[in-house]
Amino acid sequence: MITEKQIEGNRQNALVSTGPRSIEGKAITAKNAIKHGIFARELVVSDGDGKENREEYDKLFQQLVEDLNPEGQMEVLLVEKIAVNYWRLKRLVRYETGEIRQLLDNFREKALERYYSDSGFDFLGMGSKRKYRPAMEYYDYDDEVTEEEIEEQTSKIDKMEEKDYDWSKDKEFKGFLKERSSSAEIKGFSQNKLTREKRKYLKAHRQILEEMKEVWTWKKRFEVIERIKVIPNEDTLSKINKYENSLERSIFRNLAVLKQLQQVRLRSGN
Repeated sequence: MITEKQIEGNRQNALVSTGPRSIEGKAITAKNAIKHGIFARELVVSDGDGKENREEYDKLFQQLVEDLNPEGQMEVLLVEKIAVNYWRLKRLVRYETGEIRQLLDNFREKALERYYSDSGFDFLGMGSKRKYRPAMEYYDYDDEVTEEEIEEQTSKIDKMEEKDYDWSKDKEFKGFLKERSSSAEIKGFSQNKLTREKRKYLKAHRQILEEMKEVWTWKKRFEVIERIKVIPNEDTLSKINKYENSLERSIFRNLAVLKQLQQVRLRSGN
């Protein structure tokens, strides 16, 4: 049991050891608090893939110390708790960003796989047909295709299908032939052989048109999906909001207690 004599001795010691009273001394004490923070060592991840920047945290703490001007260990501790919660808020933002990245990573391929595997398979014998993903020879789903390009390609095919189309003026068709045959072979083509080559060329352009339409259609779908996926799912978003609110309440609560202590200190003249 603590005796009256011990209590009185503690009071006397407190009068003698009250910490620095000068402005310079208090500033030094505040700076020392950063070096010997209670939470910093355990708070900041010091190694591994998730390593954090200790200097960045120290800078945050230092700035809060300068802004809030704490004196004494209790006030410094409250400022450090505020710094800790701001650091956690930063992690929360990083977590939210990671969730969104995870939702968006490979979302195009996932959307394609789901659409073509789930759409229209005739499980019940109702006559519907499964949609198979078209083979892409000339385009990828990440390519940019405009409506104007589709119109130009459509117009070009329409002209080639006309009976009086002048194939001799089609430079692309000539290049198509040269890729497949030598100049000597092209000169020796029979009319039937030339007609077959024209059909192959026209078929290739029709394939290009279909792929262009496919890519353009999915570009619109991807834009819709991307807008939806820039926000985490409802369960994750609810957890983020709850944690964020909890941290903000803690920040304001510690800030209020700090202000109360500072007001009491100022009234007492310390």
